[in-house]
Amino acid sequence: MRGPSTGEDIRPVGPADRDEWLRLRGLLWPDDGDHAGEIDAYLAAPVAGAVVLVLEVAPGRLGGFIEIAERAHAEGCVTSPVAYVEGIFVEAPMRRRGAARRLVDAGAEWARAAGHRELASDAYADNRTGRRLHLDAGFEEVAEITCFRLAL
Repeated sequence: MRGPSTGEDIRPVGPADRDEWLRLRGLLWPDDGDHAGEIDAYLAAPVAGAVVLVLEVAPGRLGGFIEIAERAHAEGCVTSPVAYVEGIFVEAPMRRRGAARRLVDAGAEWARAAGHRELASDAYADNRTGRRLHLDAGFEEVAEITCFRLAL
């Protein structure tokens, strides 16, 4: 899926994208998990009911990605399973140019083809950029929750 006159391409992630995907994941989730291990596992055996789409801005250079996986349910959704945006990221120079919307549209296209009728996502309440991205991409806000933890 090519962007209008941009030369950018949205396509499924491939083995050659490993290092760029790792770089972008690190920018989105700098303190979260074993990105290299998760990426290597996905590339070795893609998960049924999941997809990673990347925004290629030049040969060997990615400007964004969206990761979608099936979940049994999601807040505000009426179908099950539901396609869920586990993560979406667009580098700063690509923002406010429709890149995130095109990633969401491509993810929605994948979800429809997989038989889903809803695409869900989330963003932290204080993440203004993330919330704006979702609203601009056509999502409707369905709930705001506070999560709690009790150490045992």
